[in-house]
Amino acid sequence: MALFAVTLIVFGIAMGGLRPSAESPAPDFSAVLELDLPARPGMPAAEARTAPPQGMPEEEEDSWETVTVRQGQSLDAIFRAQGFSIGLLHEILALNDETRSLKKIRPGDEFAFRRNADGTLEQMRYPLDEGRYLFVDNRDGAPRAETLERLLSTRMYEAEGSIESSLFLAGKAAGLSDAMIMKLANIFGWDIDFVLDIRAGDRFYLLYEKVYRDGDYLRDGEILAATFVNQGQKFQAIRFEADNGPQYYAPDGRH
Repeated sequence: MALFAVTLIVFGIAMGGLRPSAESPAPDFSAVLELDLPARPGMPAAEARTAPPQGMPEEEEDSWETVTVRQGQSLDAIFRAQGFSIGLLHEILALNDETRSLKKIRPGDEFAFRRNADGTLEQMRYPLDEGRYLFVDNRDGAPRAETLERLLSTRMYEAEGSIESSLFLAGKAAGLSDAMIMKLANIFGWDIDFVLDIRAGDRFYLLYEKVYRDGDYLRDGEILAATFVNQGQKFQAIRFEADNGPQYYAPDGRH
């Protein structure tokens, strides 16, 4: 309920005064808001913002060599191609369940290696999922493995658009991805027929998330609040994390 209240307040500040009229023109949504957000129920705390993981290498990124797994390639083949010890690989694979999972790598997976001065393996990292990676440290000659969290942050953005021919083209002009445009259409799909009801001059406004990993854009997040003005009628929706999953409600609480 607290998240709903916070979202409602933000929604009111960002969009409450918007009216598509000459007397009250919509503001320029050119600013980007980067905020620390509380983690949502059921989501890892890292989605909001995490502290830099303990043990994360601090050396320059260009000291790492990245290798992308090819079709039919095993980690054994990668180690041989890199000139690393196969005996060391067997030691790594035997460390824990996470390292044993390296026997089932897939095409497109990426490994990063750092070498000692003599070319032997010093450190290795491998992404386990969006927010974690496996880190292997062999600096003392006895490999150790640990799972580290990556720095994920959520930033809020505002966007607006005016439709001339289609929602898709207006959304692209507003800088929205195809997926975000579809999310917007799905939110109001019960109220608006986006094939038959859309008119030139219809407008939309939204407050949405983007997710960044280690400071770099990773993917779009969710739409937190949105307004769609269709033929002069205004529809509004605010995202609320309910026990049975996320839902969108009108400001008066209607689902």
